[in-house]
Amino acid sequence: MELFPLTREAARTLIEKPAVEIGLQITPADVNKILEVTGDTPYFIQGIAHYLVEELNRQQHHKATSANVDKVIAESIVYLSSQFGYLWNTVSQTQQIILYALAKNGGPQASENADFSGFSACGLLTSTCGKVR
Repeated sequence: MELFPLTREAARTLIEKPAVEIGLQITPADVNKILEVTGDTPYFIQGIAHYLVEELNRQQHHKATSANVDKVIAESIVYLSSQFGYLWNTVSQTQQIILYALAKNGGPQASENADFSGFSACGLLTSTCGKVR
């Protein structure tokens, strides 16, 4: 099963609907900040939202501030990205360099020039209709 980022509207709903249901207030600017950082990816949106709710519960507040959101984003990046360490360690140094370059440049736009065969073996990338994912 291949998962893709949500549409911006669906990603926004993933934050705003549950927030309303539990009485959490968050500004549109802070929702946008979360969406930009997560790339509209449900896993990361839910992770950051979870940590935001935990942070507000500790403070016994129901209104998220920009400072709360910034703090949770910074902490979430450290925690959530560490969960991918095991994948990183399963690929060769050359493949790590390619992954780094792809991430830095926003994706595999130059996929026709790179050898991604080793990534397929460990499930990091797949090729469908000439597009590497």
